[in-house]
Amino acid sequence: AQAEKLLCIPHKDDSRTLLFFGLIREYKGLDILIRAMKLLDQRYRLIIAGEPYGSFDKYSDLISECGAPSRFFIFPQYIKDSEVKKYFCAADLAVLPYRSATQSGINAVANHFELPMVVTDVGGLKETIGDRGTGLVCNDCTPECVASAIEEYFSHPELKEMFIQHKERERTLELEQILQRPYRIHQHIAQKMKKIIITIASTLLLCSCAQAQGSWWLFPGKKDKKENVQATQKESESLKTTVIEEAR
Repeated sequence: AQAEKLLCIPHKDDSRTLLFFGLIREYKGLDILIRAMKLLDQRYRLIIAGEPYGSFDKYSDLISECGAPSRFFIFPQYIKDSEVKKYFCAADLAVLPYRSATQSGINAVANHFELPMVVTDVGGLKETIGDRGTGLVCNDCTPECVASAIEEYFSHPELKEMFIQHKERERTLELEQILQRPYRIHQHIAQKMKKIIITIASTLLLCSCAQAQGSWWLFPGKKDKKENVQATQKESESLKTTVIEEAR
């Protein structure tokens, strides 16, 4: 009720408020949803919130054809992050009647506000919403199919509770993944640093050994020089192995 008041939408106990949210483009199928509204009874209302990509005139014409413009609440502008909450809290169901898509950011926002969804079977929407049990999926991208899915949701009150439970599970999994990221990053950095430290330590040891043996190389005989070099290399390899073992 508070969200409706902020949007100047009159509260009605028996109303069923739908939400179309986001940048309005042809592929998102707002016209399909407006036509679906014509098939739904007077209890259904639609909030349209988002900046049009081009003219909004054709959508205005479709709304006029529905014969009940008072059922539509239109906010055709860019929605600031601080204002997103009131649109999702004022709605009972988000509808994504997309003609084409890969994924949708609206999914994550709807999950955050525990708002169930009706989506069309395009792109990855079925996998991310239908298969995860956070909404209903329309088999066809038509006004009739969208209207039927909307009616099905409101005809089965138990669906809302089921969808919300699944959304809570999704949010828990997302939080666990976020919390694991710093550990994985730390582990990766630690492995990289370990390799760098081993390389530096090995190089320093080789230099130290060579410097320590240097006085023997000032005026040695050929045979002695060869033996000294071999001894230095052997000692360096032994020290390098010790450093690597300690690093592990």
